[in-house]
Amino acid sequence: MFEIEAQVTPDHITPPYNHVHHATVLSFLESARVEFLKYVGFPNDEFLAKGLFMVITGITVRYKREVVVGQIRVTCENPRIQGKLVLIEQRIFNSKGKVALEALVESQFLDKSAGRAVKVPDDFRAAFVQAGT
Repeated sequence: MFEIEAQVTPDHITPPYNHVHHATVLSFLESARVEFLKYVGFPNDEFLAKGLFMVITGITVRYKREVVVGQIRVTCENPRIQGKLVLIEQRIFNSKGKVALEALVESQFLDKSAGRAVKVPDDFRAAFVQAGT
C-alpha cells in the first residue's frame, strides 16, 4: 500500500457544511495517484515523452465520513491492470484515522496523436503490477 499525508486547511472547507466538498476530495486522490506513479518510476513526463496521456475513464466513490480540517492520509492500493484499464483502489483516512472515503479509479492510456486508447505499455505494466505485490 502506498500512501501520502495531506493537510486539510480551512480553505478546503465548504460553509455551511464545515467539511470538504465532495468534489474537492477528488484532488486529494489525484495527488496521491501522481505521487504513486512517480514512486513506480513513471511520472507524467515519462508518458508525455512517449506521446501518451493517462486519462481517467471512471471513478466510483463511497463517502463514509466527513473530511474536516486536519491531517489526512490518502492511499493507493491493489493496483492492477485489466485489458486496457489501469485500476487503483484508494482510501482517505480522516484526522481521526477513520476511513472517510473509498474509491476505485479507472484509467487508460491515450495516444496523443491518434486520440484513442492504446494497450498498457509493457514497461509500465511490469512496474505497476510489481508495486502491487
